[in-house]
Amino acid sequence: MHHYFASRVHELWKRTQTVKETGEPFGTEVIMEMAAALLAKGEKILLHAESVSSTKPPKHLMDEQQKALKSRAGGAVAPFLGESKLREAIAKRAKWFTGVEVDPESEVLVTAGSMQAIYFAMQTLLNPGDEVIMATPNFFFDIPVELASGKSVFIPLSYEDGFKHGVEKFEEKVTSKTKMVIICSPNNPTGRVLTDDELKGIASLAKDHDLLIMHDEVYDGFTFDGRKHISLLTFKEVRDRVISIHSFSKLYFMLNFRLGYAIANREIIKRMVLPLTYSSMGVPNFIQYGAAAALEEEWEKRHLKQTVSKLQKNRDYVVKRFNEVPGLFCVKPEGTNLVLTSIEKLGISSMEFAKHILKEGKVAVAPGNSYHAEGYFRFTLGLTESTIEAADRVADAAAKLAKQVKK
Repeated sequence: MHHYFASRVHELWKRTQTVKETGEPFGTEVIMEMAAALLAKGEKILLHAESVSSTKPPKHLMDEQQKALKSRAGGAVAPFLGESKLREAIAKRAKWFTGVEVDPESEVLVTAGSMQAIYFAMQTLLNPGDEVIMATPNFFFDIPVELASGKSVFIPLSYEDGFKHGVEKFEEKVTSKTKMVIICSPNNPTGRVLTDDELKGIASLAKDHDLLIMHDEVYDGFTFDGRKHISLLTFKEVRDRVISIHSFSKLYFMLNFRLGYAIANREIIKRMVLPLTYSSMGVPNFIQYGAAAALEEEWEKRHLKQTVSKLQKNRDYVVKRFNEVPGLFCVKPEGTNLVLTSIEKLGISSMEFAKHILKEGKVAVAPGNSYHAEGYFRFTLGLTESTIEAADRVADAAAKLAKQVKK
């Protein structure tokens, strides 16, 4: 009965049918399911595949959520754009964090996670055949592009060039069908934090060719060694071309709240409301009310300072430990909570490697090809000492594998 299905959905579905073997398009979930099965049997598995450092929101935020649940759950549903309290908090954060003025009444859309914001943006902005340029490795932005009948155009980068986003590489890919450029900085999975010069190049490209830019900024608070995150919203010449994407899962560990938002010019937001209205009809009001506390300036600054300090310490250990193993190589990430490591010299696929590490090291890591990074694996930095134990287990299992390969 496949003739009943939309071709774009059916073709993507067919790709998912071999994900357990290939890891594409999202083998991370397969590894997590395998890890869950082992945990259910009583095995001690350390989880470092999903890109969240903790699934336990800070007590302050949980207290606010409980208050909001009691006071708001029986009230009116939230406006489609989002509760004004949260949208105002988002606008204030944009001001103190990036220096950008945002109108909470017309330039903010609250969504059920950042993925929904990305999906709605693509549904709103792409016509069939529109091309979207993105550098790889990257998050699976290509899936929502294809679901909107667009075409993804990839720019392969590697650790050998430091995953640099040279504007000339993007320029080469621009055609008459190009509609948008997607930037993820701080980058999942590479950990790159794009420089001012790199972002200026992207902004100039967008202006010169009349393109939109989607900037995924979900890790904007996680930068290391004194680096500063720069939002493309700060470039006035392209301010109205930028769709900025954010999440509460990464910075505030609110994974199970499924909360995110988009910032864009009012004309884009007006139209992004349409797919939201006729799908989820918005996010529960009490979740939005409680989440506003995460964006209080003084609290968030303290929270990010403490979190980044722990992540940076663990990053230094993990990078050193992995680079000691023959056959592994990783560039020290400049931000995020992720470490991307090359396994190219081991001569096995990233999915095979992830399965091996789960079996022999009892650690769940993400296969690189889930992020257009075959020949790599991704390790998520946690906040506790278990991160050190997990890194040691991965390194030991990889070292044994390297010896077997050498033979």
